Amino acid sequence: TEALEGLPSYLFSLPNVEAVEADTFDPHIASRRVMEKAGMVQFDSRTQESDGEIATLVFYEIWRPEEDEEESPL
Repeated sequence: TEALEGLPSYLFSLPNVEAVEADTFDPHIASRRVMEKAGMVQFDSRTQESDGEIATLVFYEIWRPEEDEEESPL
């Protein structure tokens, strides 16, 4: 959990990273909660074959914050 929470901040410190995407299997509730806790939002789901079985994947993303959002309103 801590590693994923810190990953977007690190990646957004790199000049060419605008978004971070991740996916997990739909029934993996704990993985989904970790992504949501890191500020990611679900943007898609797809049912497809995975290792010979039909599975639903859910996709999450987080975008680089706008410059105005990073500044304090003080």
